[in-house]
Amino acid sequence: MNINYANIITITGMIIVVYSLFTYYHTHNIIYIGTALVGFTCDYLDGYIARKFKHTSDFGNTLDKLVDKINQLGIHILLMAMYNVSSVYIIIYLIREIIMFVARKNNMKASSSSLYGKLKTALYPVLLVLYHFNIKFKEEYLQLLTVFNMMTLLL
Repeated sequence: MNINYANIITITGMIIVVYSLFTYYHTHNIIYIGTALVGFTCDYLDGYIARKFKHTSDFGNTLDKLVDKINQLGIHILLMAMYNVSSVYIIIYLIREIIMFVARKNNMKASSSSLYGKLKTALYPVLLVLYHFNIKFKEEYLQLLTVFNMMTLLL
């Protein structure tokens, strides 16, 4: 295990993401957006710093993916718990993650992050904001995000 500045930023980002999801659930406060933005800034910075200072590692890559999964899964759980969103979406998400895990373990899919994966991760908090403000097209956005999520299996 190699702890460096990039990994410290990733761990900090994970703490912020968990805190923001927990806070949103208990307060239903849109302050979530601010803390989530700080978390996503950490997600960007950790990779940038790791590459710039040549501190990339399997541990850091795995940790970064874990933070992304915690955030995405947390948003799915919040949508189910707070907005009565169908559990079908979380089941589809979990099936995709299992397929990705198996594919990576069998070297059938690259283990490094892709632009599509980063985009998918960035689109998830928008979903929670749409539901928070009861935006008209929130269900369509969820459906499109689910399709995009599954398409990233092929990309």
